Amino acid sequence: MAGFVKVCIASLAALCVATAAQAAGVRETGAWVTVCDNLRTCTAFLLSDTRRHDRTAESVAYVMLHREGGANAPLDLDLISHIDAGVENGPWALWVDGRRDVKFGTLNLQFSFTDPPDGYLEPSLWKAFLTGAQKDRLLAALRQHHALSLRMTDRHRVDFQLAGAAQALGWMDAEQLRTGMDSALWRKGRKPETLPPLPVAPKIVLAAKVDQSHLPVPPAALQEFARASCKGAKISWFVEQRLAPNLILSAPACEETHLYFASDLFVVDETTGAYHAIALPIPPGEAPATFRAGVTNEDQDPRYVHLSPPDNSCGRGAAWVWTGSGFAVQHERLVLACRGVFAFHDMTLYRTERVDPDKPH
Repeated sequence: MAGFVKVCIASLAALCVATAAQAAGVRETGAWVTVCDNLRTCTAFLLSDTRRHDRTAESVAYVMLHREGGANAPLDLDLISHIDAGVENGPWALWVDGRRDVKFGTLNLQFSFTDPPDGYLEPSLWKAFLTGAQKDRLLAALRQHHALSLRMTDRHRVDFQLAGAAQALGWMDAEQLRTGMDSALWRKGRKPETLPPLPVAPKIVLAAKVDQSHLPVPPAALQEFARASCKGAKISWFVEQRLAPNLILSAPACEETHLYFASDLFVVDETTGAYHAIALPIPPGEAPATFRAGVTNEDQDPRYVHLSPPDNSCGRGAAWVWTGSGFAVQHERLVLACRGVFAFHDMTLYRTERVDPDKPH
């Protein structure tokens, strides 16, 4: 089967606890969701409250603040919106605590992103390109007020409740060690921006690719296990890929509606047919009972295994790579698609430096 192989895992009993450095984590307060990773890069989302005024509207918007952890790193501030077709040209105005901010001026929403992944852009997704002065006024409003509204008419509007800004932005400052500095987002101070060096990303080296020709049929015992675990559902196919000479990655996939479910991932000894459940390290800071979702393995390359929430909706997602002796965590992300956040803006909790010997450096 060409392309992506998608499997939903019902039980990952063989997961083991990772020993890698801890990710900084997630903080959610009010309409704010903030994430910082193990390299001090942080992103904060302020999610909109559109449905208060039009329960039939599907539009949603969010403000996104992103900054890397190094000294003098610039702050990226963006306004993203799903809006009804034909109203993107506005003009849109910013209202603060029920009053229009005249000095902010107006803006149009433009369908434009920098090098988005193929297939990620949606027809109703728009980005406001703010001037420097508009970014300053928007950031000041986030700090000082209670509510924001982006309006064209009473019907075409998106609202933001700012409660929780102190906790969200203050935690981001603390994780980046900027509290009390002039560059702080919440409580600025006079301390010069003297930050320690950034943590070094853990390096993981992939095993070399191996030949995928003449893959064996899954062992009869594993096929019988699959029939039992599918509980009457059709066995759609097996993922069968070679990790190393004589070592096969196998996953029985049970068809249910438009998804495929498997009870486990396995490795199979190609010579003897013996098999056992695979042990995937849990991403830093996670618990086995809370980290279950859908698996994708990339471009039929068994060295890459991705875990994402069912239907890519909301929750934790991660990726592993095969190193020759086992799977290592490559990254972990927070996915907020069910709350209107563009998939390109998944927030990274943990990242590494991946080295692939089969690709030029």
